[in-house]
Formats: sequence, structure tokens, C-alpha cells
Amino acid sequence: MSLARRYGTPLSVFMLDLDFFKEVNDSCGHPFGDYVLKEFAERVQKDLRGSDIFGRYGGEEFLIILPSIDKKQAGIVAEKIRKKIASSVFANSRHSRYVTVSIGVYSGFGSETESAGVVIDCVDNALYRAKAEGRNRVCHFKPSGGHHGGVVDHISDMIGMAQKSQLAATIEKSRAMTLASFEAMVHAQTREYEMLADRNLLFTKVLDRLAEQLNLPDQLIHSFRRAIKLHDLFRCYIYDSSLGIDGPLSDLQEEVVLDQPLMLRELTTMFDLFASERVILYAHHELFDGSGYPDGLKGNEIPMAARIFTLVDSFVAMVAPVTGKVGKNREEAEEELRKFSGIQFDPFLVDMLMKVIDTEEFYNACGSDE
Repeated sequence: MSLARRYGTPLSVFMLDLDFFKEVNDSCGHPFGDYVLKEFAERVQKDLRGSDIFGRYGGEEFLIILPSIDKKQAGIVAEKIRKKIASSVFANSRHSRYVTVSIGVYSGFGSETESAGVVIDCVDNALYRAKAEGRNRVCHFKPSGGHHGGVVDHISDMIGMAQKSQLAATIEKSRAMTLASFEAMVHAQTREYEMLADRNLLFTKVLDRLAEQLNLPDQLIHSFRRAIKLHDLFRCYIYDSSLGIDGPLSDLQEEVVLDQPLMLRELTTMFDLFASERVILYAHHELFDGSGYPDGLKGNEIPMAARIFTLVDSFVAMVAPVTGKVGKNREEAEEELRKFSGIQFDPFLVDMLMKVIDTEEFYNACGSDE
């Protein structure tokens, strides 16, 4: 890091964590867990250069330092590692398991590169965000400077950038740790969440494209990702049996669905860190024509974030239903969006989403792991 600052060169750092590794140890035994750690290290090492520094940071966490690698190159390397680990089975003479990895990435350049301690905080924060957003993904740390919002934006100018970055990382990490703890509890209670994992990834893909079209701030995008995570985890936590139903719901199932906005608001009220997500989740069943619930809000009375969430969530449900039913193709999905524009959805947002999905290439990519 000192050399990067002195000679004006880029530098990237990865922190990698094997997902649900405790479950591997518990179900297959520690000898197999040791095998996975060693095999993982060997597979990662093959994709690194001789100048890269790679080691075990602790437990199932690993650290990689990549000199002269900028953010774009780092993203390519990290994604290559993630896909390589996820696509090949770990097997010895007794057990066989697929294992995934979450990767946090920090990239700096020249004199802007942070000190070692700050970099560790930043990359650790990015890793926690990757795990909170669904695991098996790469997340880049984004330094403060208007992107974090909330408390950090109002800190006195007397506090330096390093302190601001550390505080922002701590706040973000607190959110991520809370969400990860809730996920671990739900995962231990039920396997139903696995049926929503692909939907969660697709939601993120569509959201990222729409966010780019709307020029949404990064902080709002992170709130959306946490909101869909909370939404799906909560459905599994209360065991929303409508998840596996293809057809009309029973009276009890309808009652559970109708109560969800209120229960989600109550859940997120317990954690002030999720104030933004609370607004989205409480209003995501409001409809543009005022026929929704729980408050019957209409048009612009519905928070913009909730209108975006409703549209993306509905589109994903059309093309990737969790019941196992075949999803709609691009033309069918577009027809459905037009049909309910101005009724269920904000017409302006429908037009923006249509621009995003109006290519066969994008629609096909939604069903792939690209």
C-alpha cells in the first residue's frame, strides 16, 4: 500500500468468505471442512499472478492483495473466482458439496489509497454487504462523499476522510450483520428460503438496470437490496405457504399476505438502521390507482421507492414464478406491464422498465448467471 501511494499505482484488496461454511462442518465433519479450505485455496491460487499476495485471514476468510490492479480489473478477477468456485463441486472419498464464496473488494489509486487499517475496514464492510445481499456475489466498497447519506453526510468537516470512511463502514456493517444474523436464523429454521434465492438474484439484476436508467443514488439501491432480502426472509420466517401455491389462495393465506406490510413495518421498527427499508416495505402493496393497501395511497402519494419496488417485484414474479410454473416470455411480460400501467404501476416507471427490458439479450441474461 505504501508503494502504491508512493509511485501512483492502483491497488486492490479482496476479502473472501465461504458461505454457510459452519453448515459444511456440521453436516460433513471437520475433516471434510479442512479439505474444502485447502481445495478452495488451491483453486483460487491458480487464477492469481505471482505478484499477488494470498493468505488465510481467519476461519473461512481469506485475503488477497493485488498490486497494480484497478477497480475494473479487480471486478473481473473477483467475478472469475466467484464463478469458478460456484460451478465446480468439492468432493473427496466420503462427501460431495457445492460451496459458494462471497467477496468484498476495495480498490484505491496512488495517494488516494487508504492506510492498511482503513482498507481492512472497507473491504470487510464490502464483504458483509455481499453476504447481506444474498451471498455468492462480489461487492465493491464505495467511499463516502455523498453516497452514504444519513449520519455520515452531517459529520463535521473537522473529521477527516479516513474517519468518515471508517464510520460509514461501521454503520453499513451493522446493517449487514443484523441482516446476516436474521438470515442465519431463518436458514436454520427452514429451507424454504432456497426457493427464493434465484428470484433474489434476478430482482437485483433488473433493479441495477432500472437504477442506471433512472440515475438512482447508490444508497437507495442498497436500500432496495436490503428490502427485498428482508421481504423474502420474513415470508420464510412466518412460513408464507402461498410461496408454493400455483392458483387461488385460501382465506388464511390471503390474510397472511394482507398482514405482511404491517408485520414488516413492525419488524423493521425494531431496528432503526432499516428506516429506509421500512418505508419501502410498508407501502409496497399500495397500487397506483389507489386500490391497494394498507392505506389506500394513490399516485404520487405512494413513496417513489415503494413504486419502484412494486414494479420490479411484480416483473420478477412474472418471468420467474417461485411455484415452478413456466414464467412469461418477454412479449408476454411487456403486455402485462402495459395492461396494468396506471392501475397497479406508475406509468412513468413502466416506460423506464420497458426501455430496460426491451431487448432479447437482456431478457435472456435474466435467466442466466452472467
